[in-house]
Amino acid sequence: MRPINLLCHIPNAKDATSLYRGLGPLAELRRRNFLQILIADDFDETSLDVGDVVFMQRPYTEKHLMMAKHCKAEKKPLWIDYDDFLFGLTPDNPAFEFYGRGANQSVISQIVQIADVVTVTTTQLKDCLKTVDGSLNPNIRVIPNALPDKYLHLARPYQPGRRHVLWRGSASHERDVMEFTRPILQFAGSRSDVSLSFMGYNPWFLTNELPKNQAVHIPSMTPGDYFRAASEINPSIMMVPLHKSLFNLCKSNIAWLEGTLFGAVSLVPKWPEWSQPGAATYESPAGFLEGLVELTKNDDLARSCHEKSWAFIQENLVLSKVNQMRMEIIQEFVA
Repeated sequence: MRPINLLCHIPNAKDATSLYRGLGPLAELRRRNFLQILIADDFDETSLDVGDVVFMQRPYTEKHLMMAKHCKAEKKPLWIDYDDFLFGLTPDNPAFEFYGRGANQSVISQIVQIADVVTVTTTQLKDCLKTVDGSLNPNIRVIPNALPDKYLHLARPYQPGRRHVLWRGSASHERDVMEFTRPILQFAGSRSDVSLSFMGYNPWFLTNELPKNQAVHIPSMTPGDYFRAASEINPSIMMVPLHKSLFNLCKSNIAWLEGTLFGAVSLVPKWPEWSQPGAATYESPAGFLEGLVELTKNDDLARSCHEKSWAFIQENLVLSKVNQMRMEIIQEFVA
């Protein structure tokens, strides 16, 4: 039996979206199945001959549309994946410049309609995509994000008595952190024994207001370096401040996955995607503050939450298990 050739277009093989939705899961598939991964910046009628199935992560340009049309013309099965609701971006998000323009939104709509299957991260994202211009594609499936097996050895337990709060994110979360600035400053001001780390983007409006010995900014790094560094920090709380918007409601719970791996209980919004076993939830900035206070003073509660999350993730959201859903898609196409 010859291997199945999966011809892939990945916009940035080195970033975190590729780790969770592109080369990360595909590389894990290759190790466990009779599969070859072929990476291409572009493909036309000729180059499509080497692929049995075509995969495109987050396509949105005219070039991507042309590539999708080539697949249609050559009758090559096309599988595309989106991890965000790109129709719900607002100007405060840096990604708006890339994905939020009208021309690009029209291109995304056309690509989704051409695809044989569309995979997304959350049920909310699936439902929202189906409401754009009617039903864009009847074959939209949810494949949840999962922890890569190669990082499971970095798992840390919850440490009673540890008082370290971690936030991680890019500049796209600036508004999120801004809307929770007051409760974070109030919490930090009342608990001088608590330290805070901000990994990735530096929310200067917070870090400039906090004592140097209490808050630290850790610049962006490669995904692998990030996982190792955050595991070494071994935070007690992973805080996930998110303002309520359609874009955020569609987001996946990666911060909960990572926080649990690093030994933290996660404080997350009380939305369907985030209300996972063991997650501590809030419904407002005031509730966010209450959550920080309670988790900091109640080690038994925090440890119990972490243990519930970690048990659920190991059983359901490890990549080698979730990837079976991806393999089923490929096998359907080549059957």
